[in-house]
Amino acid sequence: MRSHLIVLFILVSLALAGCKSPRFAKGGVFVEDVDRYFNTDLSHANVWLYMDIKPFNPKGTGLKMKQLYPDDKQVMKSVGIHTKGSKLLFSAVPDSKPQYHLIAIQHRNAVERLDGYERKVQDSAFYFQRDITSGRLDIRHIYIPYREDGALSLIYYISTEKHLDCRFCKVDYLARINALELQKKDNDSLRWQITDCKYGEVRKSVHLKSDRSMLFSNQIAFLKVYLDFENGNAGLQYFQILKPIDRDGIEVSLCPGRYYLEYLDAESKVVQRDTLSIKD
Repeated sequence: MRSHLIVLFILVSLALAGCKSPRFAKGGVFVEDVDRYFNTDLSHANVWLYMDIKPFNPKGTGLKMKQLYPDDKQVMKSVGIHTKGSKLLFSAVPDSKPQYHLIAIQHRNAVERLDGYERKVQDSAFYFQRDITSGRLDIRHIYIPYREDGALSLIYYISTEKHLDCRFCKVDYLARINALELQKKDNDSLRWQITDCKYGEVRKSVHLKSDRSMLFSNQIAFLKVYLDFENGNAGLQYFQILKPIDRDGIEVSLCPGRYYLEYLDAESKVVQRDTLSIKD
């Protein structure tokens, strides 16, 4: 009798393990006005997004780094995501229409068999994709290998009637740009920047130094650099995640112009402001 109970317990445990979703990764960073997810704990985990994806908000849209949306678990099960060696990075819904869902998962152990997947090539990068239908949902699974033992999954899903005009257009671009970036060796940068200057202008290197006290703890901080457009408006041009190692300052390359600087703590609260002028 006891042996039967042990066997039953093992079978139930295995069944439950198969239904589990990957756990969310620690170290995720996603801030307003920056179309990229960063992770300070995992290597090769930065993901490009669209600007209409915001941090999670009371409207019930945005990017989540600790919870799933209601249909996420069932969609991952339909795709056949393996939990071993995988970490959920985020689950997101944009503010604008069509309101698709996008789940990102980092795999520590690459999948060897991709039966039924189509191989896509973009310049020097490549990825695999497969389309699935689950009830009223159309699903596309993008699988991007980026090293011998790792990969990124992007799972896009949407109600069929919401994307009849251009099926999967939204995720096609994200698949291409993330494949190109992830398969580079320098994808772990904790910086984001608009790089284009006006015609004839050249970016110049400047040394930026914050209040040292904000970087003496083990917590990260953020730097946002806004360009003054001289018409009452300002636009974000540069963002960086600061670590304690940056307490002596950082080198930033910016176009000529007048800038507003904001230093924020780990909770995105502004703790220091400054201005900066760069001449031709």
